[in-house]
Amino acid sequence: MKRALATLAAFALLAAPASAHVTVLPATARPGESRTLTFRVLNERDGATTVAVDLFLPRGVTGKPADRPGWTMLDGGAEVHWSAKDASAAIGGESSKDFELAVGPLPKAQRVVFKVLQHYSDGEVVRWIQDPQPGAERPAPVLQLTATGRPAAAGGSSSAAGFAILAAVVVAAAGGALGLLRRRRR
Repeated sequence: MKRALATLAAFALLAAPASAHVTVLPATARPGESRTLTFRVLNERDGATTVAVDLFLPRGVTGKPADRPGWTMLDGGAEVHWSAKDASAAIGGESSKDFELAVGPLPKAQRVVFKVLQHYSDGEVVRWIQDPQPGAERPAPVLQLTATGRPAAAGGSSSAAGFAILAAVVVAAAGGALGLLRRRRR
């Protein structure tokens, strides 16, 4: 039973970032720790490409971007900005681009929320700045902070239960689809 719950929890963690189009990896860390975080930016538009990204560091979090063309610190270190040098460097189609940022030490808190602005080639700016709660339309990427650097136990939380249910549905659907494919191949 414990193994099944652990498997469901792992699927839930993988499913959780799917609700946002800018995510932070890993999803958890320890307070006081220094880490390199990867921010994954997904282009979600068919008719436009992502040409710039603004990542805002929350108060008390310091960072240094990895060496990536166009990825620079602004506003005294409170913002990291990336812009495509040309159309070939833009994020197009349904692809994504990863940006690394060394941060630390992380604050003694339960989580760190990073607000992000995603700029498209058609002039639209998508603001990934909402508090990452269930139902948020444009949730900001969040790094959970725990004593172990691993996700806290579900403890009856409704969002954890929701993710567990979602994970169970995903696993069941994948199993059904796999069974259907096997039958068709015979």
